[in-house]
Amino acid sequence: MIRCQNWSIHGVLPEFPVSRLSFAVITPCQDGELQQFPLRMRDWLKNVLLQRYELDSKAPGLLTLKQRLRVQKIYESERRLHAGDHPIETLARDFEKNYHMYIYPVHWQFAQMDQHPADRYLTHSELAPLRAPLVPMEHCTSRFFQECDGDKDNHVSFREWGQCFGIKKDDMDVNLLF
Repeated sequence: MIRCQNWSIHGVLPEFPVSRLSFAVITPCQDGELQQFPLRMRDWLKNVLLQRYELDSKAPGLLTLKQRLRVQKIYESERRLHAGDHPIETLARDFEKNYHMYIYPVHWQFAQMDQHPADRYLTHSELAPLRAPLVPMEHCTSRFFQECDGDKDNHVSFREWGQCFGIKKDDMDVNLLF
């Protein structure tokens, strides 16, 4: 048996049979990769929100009416860049050209995580549901969230979150946190 260190849920350290574990080496995140990470992440957040919109159209309840109305505008203009893997240059150009379409998805994801308490600061535990599944696919995830915490207070503020994703200060609007 292997006992996991530094991984505790309510003080319990799980044990796993060695035969059932597989370990992957996560390579260090290089500076150039870190600069590209927000491009992919913004695009992914937008696509997740658009998928929820499509699912909500068939089986309502995933989005509130207010969220649906906000996402509908993005959905209607989304016909240009379909979900999938795109070169970094394409994502960067799309962000510059269609900046307004990325503002709400960044706000939406923050609001989804800022729950306990809803104080406009993300703790490590509030970031975990987004961070954990991304780490195996995006090795810059941990470093990205660490660097988002600009003042190193162990919380990512709403302002820091927007700044990390390239959202202009004037476009960070607490009224979009619904």
